[in-house]
Amino acid sequence: MYLNPQFIKTLPPNVDGRDFVIGDLHGCYDEVEQLLSFVNFNTTFDRLFSTGDLIDRGPKSIECLSLLRKPWFYAILGNHEELALNKIKSLRLGQIKNISPIELDYLARIEDFLHELTELPLAYEIEHILFDKAYIVHAEILPEHLFDVNPEQLNTQEYDKYFDSLQKYDLSQSINKFFQDYKENELNYNLKQKLLWSRKIVTSFYKKNQADISKGNFSFLRKAPNSNMIKIFSGHNVVPFPIKIGQQYYIDTGAALGYSPKEISSPTFTQFGHKFFALSMVEISTGACYGCITNSAYRGQIVKLEESIYDRYSKPLNS
Repeated sequence: MYLNPQFIKTLPPNVDGRDFVIGDLHGCYDEVEQLLSFVNFNTTFDRLFSTGDLIDRGPKSIECLSLLRKPWFYAILGNHEELALNKIKSLRLGQIKNISPIELDYLARIEDFLHELTELPLAYEIEHILFDKAYIVHAEILPEHLFDVNPEQLNTQEYDKYFDSLQKYDLSQSINKFFQDYKENELNYNLKQKLLWSRKIVTSFYKKNQADISKGNFSFLRKAPNSNMIKIFSGHNVVPFPIKIGQQYYIDTGAALGYSPKEISSPTFTQFGHKFFALSMVEISTGACYGCITNSAYRGQIVKLEESIYDRYSKPLNS
């Protein structure tokens, strides 16, 4: 059973085709197909990387899992895969007594992909010919990943100094060192869990800029003081449009939420004047960003940012 996921897998540069990274799928298989068709994805030469969370919420989780058997598809472990694997383990051990036939069938279908799921790493490192590295993680890189600090041993003010440094400074050297060190050494369980579950940086980012957000002043989104030679793409934290915070690009734009009867209602979205959810996909070399809308009124429509997210990473998908 899946108890100790591999931390990182490294892939060489793609010199024959293009590399794309896509946000949390959550069962939005049709949207994946529409995006790949839109960019004329070549299954012989192109590669598609996923930020994890292939399953749950959306309508076609098992179809999304089937992508794991495609040679051009590379996913990392998401927290929803971990939850499913833990539940399957508990079922095997007889620790779950009351479970509906529908859920039992769903877990059985997920278990068909047990081999593929147990091979998923927590991170991908992509060698690149244009910049240093691209990394794919599910949630976030935190100070405790990059620095020799234990947040439980620091007061809030001390931890915040490290925390703020992730948003202010070029930490390329520390980022590279973290990923290289744990290719050979075992990353402890708590740090692995934070790679899957953390929402600290995004939460802090919104809180820090709430005064400007409430005034409709989004100029803070344009500030990108850090080097672009390191790219970290992540999902998990739903954002209204792809946002760069420090050296991390958050690209989970809430695809499966478009299938929710609530539609757009979260302040996270409405305070930015945003009107839809989408599955977002970025071409890693150019920063070109595409979104397939999932809200019922516009479902299936493809939109594209006018500029690279590396230049104007904060531009809303509907602008």
